Amino acid sequence: LAGEELADRDPLPTASRVIETLGAISFPETEVDDVRPPDQARRAHLAAAVSGKVCVNSRLELYPPNLPAERALALSRSALFGARELRLEEIRSRVASRYPESEPLPGRPELDRLLEQVGFPLQWDNDAAGGEGAYQSKHVAFSTGTSYTIGSRAQTIDRRPAGAAVSEDVAEAQRLEDKLTLAKEQGSYLVLTIDPKYLNDAVDQLQRIGAKRLSASELFLSAMKEKAAELGVPWDVVLEADGADPGSADWTKLQELVRRAMPTVLETLRNSKEDILLTDAGLFARYNRINEIDSLRNDTGTQSGPHSLWLLLPAHGNQLTPTLCGQAVPVTNQAQFEQLTPQWARNFHRGGVA
Repeated sequence: LAGEELADRDPLPTASRVIETLGAISFPETEVDDVRPPDQARRAHLAAAVSGKVCVNSRLELYPPNLPAERALALSRSALFGARELRLEEIRSRVASRYPESEPLPGRPELDRLLEQVGFPLQWDNDAAGGEGAYQSKHVAFSTGTSYTIGSRAQTIDRRPAGAAVSEDVAEAQRLEDKLTLAKEQGSYLVLTIDPKYLNDAVDQLQRIGAKRLSASELFLSAMKEKAAELGVPWDVVLEADGADPGSADWTKLQELVRRAMPTVLETLRNSKEDILLTDAGLFARYNRINEIDSLRNDTGTQSGPHSLWLLLPAHGNQLTPTLCGQAVPVTNQAQFEQLTPQWARNFHRGGVA
């Protein structure tokens, strides 16, 4: 069965690969009115139910029952990153929420060994969490670096004057700096938002930390132009179709071109082993490809994807969850979503601003 073959792969296939594989299976036609082939989610659940040897999670990933605890922990790296402190039960809960039918994680000290074996930099501290004990990051996440000045941002200094007061805004900027530096070291998926007025400042800061900027729009357009040339479709025809009404014949043809170009876009992102800062991502929403971001999220930090993928979005005001052109952007947990502040973007935390 296709579901069993997918669940037996190593590494496990992404949700998009599961959907693509199961979607290619034809269903018999029926003369019963209002009976249609099952949708994407239903196909994944059917594959699990028919087999009896396959499990499916909320992200439509297929995996074998009793998935070994070590493997479940390694596959759940993105659900654990970014936290400076995690209690034992919090780690168990996050892994179990992703792979409910996997073997339960052991207690200490066996879990210490598993964390070290999968390369996750957490170390047990008996004094953490108010004396209850918790895992804490091994890394020191902040270093000031060399002094410099960029535009309107505050000049970086080596240290803040002794005894100087620190405002809440500067403290929050420092927290963001610490988290981003640690996230880069660990390999991570992050969705970051910032007031559009400070978008360029945020890009500069994220590149300073070490992320490589890629424009999603440039990747889309380059891949679409390449496929249009292969098919002999003039580019001005593609541009006209892009302005057509959704549901029209021209828009449908455009979506077919996008579908053919999408593997090139994803291959570019997956083959980069760097820390990617992805900007100008609006075409993911315009062409109804938000689910591809979810597949990239699953691959980030693994051999199948980039070391880190940070999606930077312009946003006004506070948001409970990130959105792109009104569509929800996938995150596993709140640790993968941060709202950057103007103070951080303008370098206040590194400039000694009281």
